[in-house]
Amino acid sequence: MLKRVSVKKISWILAICMAAILLAGSGAWAKIIHVDSTVEPEGDGTSASPYRTIQEAVDNAVNLDVISVRAGAYTEDVIINGKGIKLVGADPKTTVINGVDIAIKMTGVFTAGENVVDISGFTIRDAAGSGIYSDSASVVAHIHNNILSYNRFGAHLNENCTFIISNNTIVNNTSRGITTYSAGSVVKMFNNVFGSNPVAFDDNSSNGYAGVYAYNNNWNTDSNEGSIEYSSENINLAAQFTNPEEGDYTFLETSPCIDAGRQTAADNDPDGTRNDMGVYGGPGAAAFWPETAGGPVVTELTVTPASVSQSGTITIRAKAIIP
Repeated sequence: MLKRVSVKKISWILAICMAAILLAGSGAWAKIIHVDSTVEPEGDGTSASPYRTIQEAVDNAVNLDVISVRAGAYTEDVIINGKGIKLVGADPKTTVINGVDIAIKMTGVFTAGENVVDISGFTIRDAAGSGIYSDSASVVAHIHNNILSYNRFGAHLNENCTFIISNNTIVNNTSRGITTYSAGSVVKMFNNVFGSNPVAFDDNSSNGYAGVYAYNNNWNTDSNEGSIEYSSENINLAAQFTNPEEGDYTFLETSPCIDAGRQTAADNDPDGTRNDMGVYGGPGAAAFWPETAGGPVVTELTVTPASVSQSGTITIRAKAIIP
């Protein structure tokens, strides 16, 4: 866990259950498609026979599907063309998309009401262009709980799209952490950690855009540029990662990013405390929340059925003990 706090058994059970809901669906998402980089080709996307590449899963997905990507290294550029889907990595430390040109591109026309692309749980790195890129005017993208590193741009928005960028760790990109070129973009950035990017955020549109930048930490970076509304809750302090050279972006206990994110119940960490900035903070980190000594251990968790229709119902049962 990122901080030494006492937690109640029920908080952890609910957090684990919420993660299960995100994968199994509770009326918001249709079916789960599985991906595993270690399997042989020609899978069908089921749990027993997953696809080998993320692009195969995207090509075979329809609106509201969930693509569950298992731990592994995926060297590919993924194109999401007009499909409102949820793309979920198992853990950002172990589920890595090694981009070539653009690691994840959102393009085409998205259907109103089914136009959300949700991306979480990945390290997205090494793209010569962008880690995440959009040239669609109709997509609503929620980018959360990812590590965006060593790309040219962490994320690049090139159309009048809507982006909510929260609880990411955006570090060591060679040009910009986030950049936008469209005056009609709506960008909201909360609870992120920016570090060692030449520029954390750059608005290249000529007339500005609707943007909010609040509860972020931007350290070891020259500047932010362009038109944006800054809040007083931002900080500019060394993040104090545990071991970033080895890809460990959890925080030391003295980090100023702990309990420094946005103060709303919807932003709370999986243990119910105030949001920690960065990839391991907020409710989206429930599936890979780091453990601590003395924390509850889930001994039994079942979700039935494995997938449901958009209006279907699931049953979740969980048990936990405190060692």
